[in-house]
Amino acid sequence: MKQGFTKVENYVIDDRNLTYKGRLVYMVLGRHMNGDRKCYPSLRRIAQIAGISKHSVMRGSEELVRSGYISAEKRYVPGTKEHDRTIYRACDSGRGGANGNHVVQMRHHRWCK
Repeated sequence: MKQGFTKVENYVIDDRNLTYKGRLVYMVLGRHMNGDRKCYPSLRRIAQIAGISKHSVMRGSEELVRSGYISAEKRYVPGTKEHDRTIYRACDSGRGGANGNHVVQMRHHRWCK
């Protein structure tokens, strides 16, 4: 088991447009993010950690993409149409207040459009 903790921005927690699925997926992705603010855990892994179904993970991640919190890029096995993995990246959503004191983990990244 990974030691330590994961911080989640208050604006994500307070965003009433996100369902619990979106918040749970966001927390799990934050736990897996590397120094480049990207990660690629499987749907099964996210579901296992979040305690929700794979379908709920898909819904939650779609919600996060629509809200501008993450981007999700599907990768395929070269030369085939077989899905290999999805690479998730943290986005700079432009939220979090003027001083940014409560914006801790996945902010200041401009990969998403």
